Amino acid sequence: MATTHAIPVVPAERQPSTHWFRRASATIRTAANAIVCLPPIRLPGAWRTPEADPGSVQRILVALGRLDAGAATGTANASTTRAVAAFQHASGLPADGVADAHTVHAMARSWHRSAMS
Repeated sequence: MATTHAIPVVPAERQPSTHWFRRASATIRTAANAIVCLPPIRLPGAWRTPEADPGSVQRILVALGRLDAGAATGTANASTTRAVAAFQHASGLPADGVADAHTVHAMARSWHRSAMS
């Protein structure tokens, strides 16, 4: 017959029911502090926002006729930056060549308008 060994737990030896919560809170706090202390992520070139995927921006610029299809490589390049700046200038936005959220939104609106007509 198999013998099982049980360790009796006396109520006085038990950990308080909130002990696990305090340990979990301390772990979460430590992880959160580590995340807060990380430096911000810097994407290369003018692609600083999640909206500004270079491939998507280039497809829209090609569809609008502002970028040559051969220059649409899927990665940020000088011709794309110049095309973005030209679009911004024509749209009345600050022409800095940075595909920020306002620029991407204006480009999407222009693309939708051209697709609907």
